[in-house]
Amino acid sequence: MKRKLAILCLAVLIVASFVTGCGKSAEEKAVEKFVQKQSGGKVSVDMSQGKVTVKEGDATITSGGNVQVPASFPKDVPVYPNTQVLNAMTSPDVVHLTLISKESVEKIAASYKEQMKREGWKETASLTMGTTVTLAYEKDKRNATVAVSKMDKGDSGIQLQVSQKK
Repeated sequence: MKRKLAILCLAVLIVASFVTGCGKSAEEKAVEKFVQKQSGGKVSVDMSQGKVTVKEGDATITSGGNVQVPASFPKDVPVYPNTQVLNAMTSPDVVHLTLISKESVEKIAASYKEQMKREGWKETASLTMGTTVTLAYEKDKRNATVAVSKMDKGDSGIQLQVSQKK
């Protein structure tokens, strides 16, 4: 299942980068068929927004333009303000967001350290490696990971993942 989900994520990212400049219905259908064949999942492509949504079983991945924070994203995990959601993945045990911000890695990481503590999360690990800061947390029967990295053009990428403990 994990390998299949990784292939599905890769296909969505590739197709999302392809569709951002397209807009014809025939192209949307071709892209949908391609991703469905690669993933085995149900695919919805909206090229007017450059967005691809793939559903496979209980997992949903949305990537591209105009992606929203899923309603199932935990309310006690802050979504950094003034960010763009690049992709969102939900399944029964895991919720994952990829965000982009104009703020510095240091400012974002410091904010998460403060806000996660305020929300009752216990920090279990903190690692700074080059221009990436990774923070790990526990709360109740869940784990959360926050990874903040410097990206091209000075932007910062933020990866948020919350999973159920096994």
